[in-house]
Amino acid sequence: MVFAKLGSHISRQHSQESPMNSTPTRGHALIKEMEKYYILSPVENIYSYHLFMVPIEQNRTGKRCTWIVVFASLLVTVNLLMQFSLLAIVGPYVLQKNVNIISSIRHQGEAPWERWVNYVSGAEASEEKCRDSRSLCYPSGDRISCAPPSIQVLEDWNLLDTNGDGVWSRSEAEEQKHRARIQCHHNVDILVLFDDIITDLKEHPRLHNRLHSNLTQGLAVHRAYFDWYIGEPMMCMYGDQDMCGALFARGVFDGALSSQGLRTARSERGISELQSARDYCASLLSERCEDLLPSTFRVWKVTSLEKCGQKSFEPFMYDPPDHSPRQWMLSVLYDQQEEYSKSRSLAFRVFLAVLMFTFFATMLEEANAIFLVFKWVYVCPDIDDAPVHMSHRGAVLFVNLIRSSLFLLLFYSGAIFLTEDTRYLHLIFDALSLVFIINIDEILYASLLRKQMKQEFEELPPVMMKRKASQFMNIMALELLRLSGLILFTILVAYSHVTGTMETLREALQCVCSVDGPQCHEAVTYSSAWW
Repeated sequence: MVFAKLGSHISRQHSQESPMNSTPTRGHALIKEMEKYYILSPVENIYSYHLFMVPIEQNRTGKRCTWIVVFASLLVTVNLLMQFSLLAIVGPYVLQKNVNIISSIRHQGEAPWERWVNYVSGAEASEEKCRDSRSLCYPSGDRISCAPPSIQVLEDWNLLDTNGDGVWSRSEAEEQKHRARIQCHHNVDILVLFDDIITDLKEHPRLHNRLHSNLTQGLAVHRAYFDWYIGEPMMCMYGDQDMCGALFARGVFDGALSSQGLRTARSERGISELQSARDYCASLLSERCEDLLPSTFRVWKVTSLEKCGQKSFEPFMYDPPDHSPRQWMLSVLYDQQEEYSKSRSLAFRVFLAVLMFTFFATMLEEANAIFLVFKWVYVCPDIDDAPVHMSHRGAVLFVNLIRSSLFLLLFYSGAIFLTEDTRYLHLIFDALSLVFIINIDEILYASLLRKQMKQEFEELPPVMMKRKASQFMNIMALELLRLSGLILFTILVAYSHVTGTMETLREALQCVCSVDGPQCHEAVTYSSAWW
């Protein structure tokens, strides 16, 4: 529409200047005109209708306020209210949802703007913030740890035995500063954990008449008892009894089922053959873990299962180390884990890049329209030989400032909106939702203006505003540069999102759902050799 009008305007100009029409072609004339002028053409939206028709109507009637002026102003007001209302509702929801998705799975620390505010306010010297209960995974050296908080504490004996004498005493657990520090860093009450371990050891049937007096009196836990006890709580980090198949496949029970370890397994854990090992695993993960560990384990288990999503199963054949007959078992797969694994596929990356390119291209066109309106406000040329009153110039500037604010909010919210999901259909619907919000001004124009009003408006000539031609490249080279920049920007955003946020969440879900992956602290530390 814009180029058709411009072409018509140029052809009329050239027919007047050169009747023989023998020099540059129409295409050449179009490019030359674009190099000389910024071209503000009537386009089919409410903003453009308000900008063009108000001064024309005022000049035609000699009145500041007419029905068309009021109508155009009301349309702009309704459009701004609709766009602002939708963004005010959807924007915070999208941003908060994105933060919740990421922070509930993997702790990210402070956002850059939070660090900047803390630096400016001098808060960087304040004490470290305590861990909240929202995130399942936290940094652990170069890796992440997604185990229940109580197990993260039990992993480090030096965190319990503060004086290094090989005994974890009640006095160490009761020490107020140390207890507060553990509560802050791990969200676990170390004294409650101490009492739970004492109770479990005292009530264990296979430790009857084998306990030290310090333990029976609830005074201390010796390192030997702790090492014997820690095996079962560590297995609880697998969370759900459906993970038992994966434990057998990874060799967790190979030592217990081997000829060398079967005697110890029978006396200590009641494991005598494969079926009893399966019963032991199912009983531990389904019931006993909640008795062994504090209430924080229950919270962790429910939350992790919710984040991992629905289960699906794949059968596999397990070959026991004692050379007994092979048996069928099931390995569990989680829905969300598979969804985020999809981000590694080329198909998903191309799909996401196409959606983002379309969105960014639409926003670039919107930014160009906003810029042209600001240029018009600055130059303020006549519209179809109708002089523009200062009041209309101010009104257009005010509207364009609000439009710019909505543009920034929509650009940021839309980019997050298109990157917070991994399901193809959901992404398509998200993109359609953004298109609806962006095009409200065009929808109102198409539906609320009568045909005669549209025809009068659309036949107006474009406004030509002089521009300084580039000395280094022509207008088409600039257009090519803009297109190349848009493609490069889309690739960078999509790549950084896939390799950054989505890969981070994929690793975290792999760790919390399956206790697996090279970045998972528990998977690397507690391999089959450890078990």
